[in-house]
Amino acid sequence: TPTVALAANTGFTTNLLTGIKSADGQSLLNVVSFSFSTGAGNDTTAPTVLEFNPANGTGSAPTNSAIKIQFSETINPLTISPSSVRLVSGGADLAYTFNIGSGAGGPNSLLRIIPANGLVGGTTYEVRVGSGIRDSVGLNVAPASASFTVGAARDTANPSVTSVFPAANASGVPLNQKIVVTFSESLDRTTFCCGNFRLSGPAGTVSGSTVWDLADSRLTFTPDFPLLAGRLYRIDIVGFRDIAGNGLTTSTTTFFTTALAPGTGALPTGASVLINPPEMYADGNLSAVVEVSNVNISGTLVANGTRIGITAQPVFISSSGGTISGTSVGSATDGRFLVFETLGAKVTANMTPPDLRTLGPGQSTTTSIQIVSLDVENNPSALIGSATITLYGIGSVALSNNDTSPSDNQADVLAVVKDLRGRLVTDGTRIGAKVVLPNTDTPVAFGALNGGSTSPVNPAVQIYMTTGGQTPVGFAGPAGQQCHLGVASGTKLNLNTGTLKVFTVDALGNELNAITSATIECFN
Repeated sequence: TPTVALAANTGFTTNLLTGIKSADGQSLLNVVSFSFSTGAGNDTTAPTVLEFNPANGTGSAPTNSAIKIQFSETINPLTISPSSVRLVSGGADLAYTFNIGSGAGGPNSLLRIIPANGLVGGTTYEVRVGSGIRDSVGLNVAPASASFTVGAARDTANPSVTSVFPAANASGVPLNQKIVVTFSESLDRTTFCCGNFRLSGPAGTVSGSTVWDLADSRLTFTPDFPLLAGRLYRIDIVGFRDIAGNGLTTSTTTFFTTALAPGTGALPTGASVLINPPEMYADGNLSAVVEVSNVNISGTLVANGTRIGITAQPVFISSSGGTISGTSVGSATDGRFLVFETLGAKVTANMTPPDLRTLGPGQSTTTSIQIVSLDVENNPSALIGSATITLYGIGSVALSNNDTSPSDNQADVLAVVKDLRGRLVTDGTRIGAKVVLPNTDTPVAFGALNGGSTSPVNPAVQIYMTTGGQTPVGFAGPAGQQCHLGVASGTKLNLNTGTLKVFTVDALGNELNAITSATIECFN
């Protein structure tokens, strides 16, 4: 367990060296290494069970059914045991072995249970997942269970796709079309992952939600947003398996084309985009100017009043998001886009980025402004221009003594907060702080921080908000002692030492990225 939080967005390698020895003194046979990379912040979301196979309530399941549990994220395999995951029949726990691999929740998110004595026809089984299952940072899974009844026969037949809607090569497909795939038999819903079903178009893979019905033999996929107008889409169906683990006989790929609104003429094909400033402190309030010019159709500037859509959301290009504003005529049918009318083949808008002050020192991200053509019903069709803006958060915090009464038990500290480019941050920027025992993450018992607000998720953390780029931080130590920032010289009796840690916090008050630290001393 690292004594300090790992850096965000960073790759790490762990090496197990031959200095490791067994109890009888034998060295590890060879060096073993494994690598991983961190994300942007801490994991504060507990894992959940997404799917069971066989699904809850299944009757006449094959005797060779593959018992699986799909979790929402990576699970620590060391927490899987007969007490945390139980296979029960007739009120008795059954012995099993297991393996764990990649699934919809990533590596180590799909658990398969292999009963020691197989499954018996005519028997009802229950799989119970308890809170002893934990993810890689120790958060407990929410308990869940599923029961199923086994039929009399094995299943050795491979499933197949019997129909896909929209039909292959269909044209004029509505932009709110749902994709419906019917299979020849009930499927294992945990195999809906990892690219086994994909709807893709000009903006890449389409996100959406899935509903299974007809005893898990029919899948209905609803896109999260309207499809683009007048564009080609592709459906890929591969890798699905039935309840017993038999795979599809063949993969299926079909195409369809969406409709353009009647009366739509030639659409813009290009535009130039300039963002000013090209980078900024992302506090959720400051905004940048988006200048769109040279809107054209194959090189010819468009007429005044031509409508285009603008978004900062990740549609065609990855983006940290943001809000577009300005003199628009309203939202497009896809609410991620705001509609503007050209004047002199130009449009001016504003973009306010999300509040990204949780970014740690040295971290930055980008928002992509994307310009699209629109049909006559304001349906987005094609990307015609884009540009990016660099966004950053807190860069540093300087801690200094702010004591007016240095001999009392209150250590007064001034925290001056600057952004990644060395400028004082805007008012309302939040930082978190705690005082812990040196070289640990254990809160000190001899005093507590004050002057801020206590984090609702961690009472050891105090949250402070800046005014004029700074905020006071207070620490109250034992009565009768002198407390201050830094290491004092001279004789120190009954010395209590702690480390003041400062870090970014999220909206809930969770500790995120480390910024700086300093020593707090209290003594007689």
